[in-house]
Amino acid sequence: MRRLNIKSINFFHHNCNLLWGLVWIGLLCVMPLCAQSNRKTMTPKDYDKWYRFNSLGFASEGKWVLFKKSYTDQPDSLFVKEIMGDRLYAIEDCGQLAYVGNKIVIGHCANGRYQILHLASGRMEKMNADKVEVSLNEDYLMMYHKQKKELIIRNLSNGKNAFFFNVYDYSHNPKSNAIAIMSRESTENQLTLIFLNKTLKEVVLLENSSRKVVELTWNAAGDGVAFSMASSESEGEYGDAGELCFYKITKEKMMRIDLNNWGGFPSDKKLVSTWVLPLRITPDDNRILFAFKRKQPVEMKELPEVWKAGDPYIYKGMTYRMHWQNTAKLGIWDLKTNRFIKVTDTLYPQSLINKDASLALLYNPATYQPQSMSKPPIDLYIADLKKERKTLFLKRQLHETSKVSFSPSGRYIQYFREKGWWLYDSKTDVHVNLCKKFENTQLIDYDELTPLLWSKDEDALFMQGSYDLWEVPIGNGEVKSLTNGRKKGVHYHVLTKPTVYQKRPQSLYFNRQTQSLIFSVKKGDSMGYAILRPQKKLQDISLSENYVRDPFLSEDERYFSFRMERNDQPSKLMIYDLSSDRLQTLFQSNPHYKNYKQGRSKKIFYRNKDGVLLSGILRFPTDYKKDSLYPMIVRVYEKQGYKRFQYVNPTMYNGSGFNSKNYVNNGYFVFLPDISYTIGEPGFSAADCIISGTKAALKEASIDPDRIGLIGHSYGGFETLFTITQTDFFATAIASAGVTDMVRGYLGLQDRILLSYDMYEHFQHRMGVSLFEDYQGYLDNSPIYHATKIHTPFLLWSGKEDYHVNYHQSISFHLAMKRLGKPNSLLLYPQEGHVLGRPESQKDITIKTEQWFAYYLKDGIKYDWMP
Repeated sequence: MRRLNIKSINFFHHNCNLLWGLVWIGLLCVMPLCAQSNRKTMTPKDYDKWYRFNSLGFASEGKWVLFKKSYTDQPDSLFVKEIMGDRLYAIEDCGQLAYVGNKIVIGHCANGRYQILHLASGRMEKMNADKVEVSLNEDYLMMYHKQKKELIIRNLSNGKNAFFFNVYDYSHNPKSNAIAIMSRESTENQLTLIFLNKTLKEVVLLENSSRKVVELTWNAAGDGVAFSMASSESEGEYGDAGELCFYKITKEKMMRIDLNNWGGFPSDKKLVSTWVLPLRITPDDNRILFAFKRKQPVEMKELPEVWKAGDPYIYKGMTYRMHWQNTAKLGIWDLKTNRFIKVTDTLYPQSLINKDASLALLYNPATYQPQSMSKPPIDLYIADLKKERKTLFLKRQLHETSKVSFSPSGRYIQYFREKGWWLYDSKTDVHVNLCKKFENTQLIDYDELTPLLWSKDEDALFMQGSYDLWEVPIGNGEVKSLTNGRKKGVHYHVLTKPTVYQKRPQSLYFNRQTQSLIFSVKKGDSMGYAILRPQKKLQDISLSENYVRDPFLSEDERYFSFRMERNDQPSKLMIYDLSSDRLQTLFQSNPHYKNYKQGRSKKIFYRNKDGVLLSGILRFPTDYKKDSLYPMIVRVYEKQGYKRFQYVNPTMYNGSGFNSKNYVNNGYFVFLPDISYTIGEPGFSAADCIISGTKAALKEASIDPDRIGLIGHSYGGFETLFTITQTDFFATAIASAGVTDMVRGYLGLQDRILLSYDMYEHFQHRMGVSLFEDYQGYLDNSPIYHATKIHTPFLLWSGKEDYHVNYHQSISFHLAMKRLGKPNSLLLYPQEGHVLGRPESQKDITIKTEQWFAYYLKDGIKYDWMP
């Protein structure tokens, strides 16, 4: 027998260990690939497994979280999940929350049904009603049946019901724990207050009245109620001006005023109820704001219709307003003096009014009409409503309500003018340029500043910049950055709304000593949130390459929730415990995604002809192999970089007919390029970016250059059609609901009531000037002007009720192709608007879009509807 020497044995042992090590490393490297390869490829049969997931906030002071699952082919369901436990309750067949409290959660279901979940026991209770509410202490439940005109108040502790009949409306005020019940029997009307104490206490405010309560509101403290009344008889509708009433609960005092005999109130006017000018009580209970209008509207009696070029609005707008004679006006009932104060009229028909109704900004939106801007400048007049005098405040001011507003107390007016923010002090009559306070900072883009919050004493204003939140002193002192994001290259944007618990609305005030602030955070492609607590440093909650949304803050400010997702992982509900700085996943939606292959996403860069650096998102086929060539679809619409980490549910129900997940599952690349525009050349600059981006994508992966499709909807439809007039680079294209003729679009009506000038000169179409200043430019940027250059087979579609981009734009382009003998098909969907809304239409266009691309990019079947 041959003997091995010791050196041979040691060598063998060493190499065996090395061999096994290499095997294990190989196995570890292959395992993720095996996991992916063992997953299934999605098919349309699998799509119905996916549901849409939405976070809905907190219940029971942060002990529970709520979320919603929405399916295409079955009813939605609400879910309530315990944070510190395992309990999970489903409120099935319900898609809307009606109430969230400490003890119960109520879901609003279809067909007038409600489901009540009792959190402590998990007991579910179903009921039929038109409206269900809960008292603030959650001791009483109110159920209203509109058809029966019946209101039931149930005592939740003993289960006893109190019934109220002939109720045509009611109003619950949580602060006073009271209900105002409006009832009518025969021709007599009654208004009753019910107080939800240990026993139900009843106070009748109005009985046996011929006038009906048409609008009712509570004061801020909940201890006063104002209501307006008008004749409920049809024959008296135009003759009766109505009545205003105010009842102070703590004083048990009723004040009433009959507008038919009220000094100063116009005899041809009457009370009205309108959501634009709702009945309102000032916080000091001294004034009531109400709406009124003409008893008989002024009517246009001319035939035919007369359209005048000098009119500020088109014919329909003129006949509706009739020089502001027919629109509702704002009035004030001064409870101390019992006087009527007129706020708006036909000269100054619109207003902004401060909290205590002492000051108003009055204006006429038609002052500088007609012109191209949809909202041209306005002349603002400041009215002292106590001294009843007005003076010119700002001439040719931007007509944007977000650019002019009162401080919470009503003393200050903040306004944007000349690329900067100003502050007006009504007490000192002084205007201050707030931007000058930033001269010693790194802030350059003053026009990006936005006032958001006030300090409690209004000695500081908190303004949001592109990177940071700034504390701006009203008097002397220097501005201070609360976040210092610019230095770190991080964008911090304060959430004046993470949505807060329903019973505590977000305050406009902010106290740095006692309140926390939540920020959305963005750095490059990373997104997340951050928190600034009193006396502590700013702390990131989550900042990663994920897409985040739906932020909520619990009532006790212990928990913060949000949704997080990636392009290869559906939304999961994240909970951040502010007391322990702990972030955890509470719920993963659509967990079955792990059984299916998920395509990856890559960001690529390119430059347009002007050298501007742009980026695009390239989504890979789920079965991608480097040694194979794949077709690609380029989906276009302005900038789409924010979609990089968004997860897309596969579905056959798509309002624009396209779903990127469907295509990567079916062996396509999908490319989403960003577009940079040149004013006056929107079509050419879009085509340049689309072509440059697509060529850059070809260098990044195994894409077949002969099998690339182009698709776009709305403005993307315009971009798609214009691009194929400039190049034969694409094998086919699909364009939906897009402008094809800029001249016709400019001179048409948008949504049948609006002029289109603004859209072309100042907004999305980016021409920069009017049609008559650059007629040739409008022609040059119209796809129909270059129709003879098209050699690409394409599909058009539109809804037959689309008047946002009039569907005749698509018809005209189809007829042009028909006359030129160029292949294309046009699909028109009845009863559909700019985006398809009916499931049968959504499914049909999704199928036809996939069939079209399969035929032209994959040698698929040619169907009869194709050219």
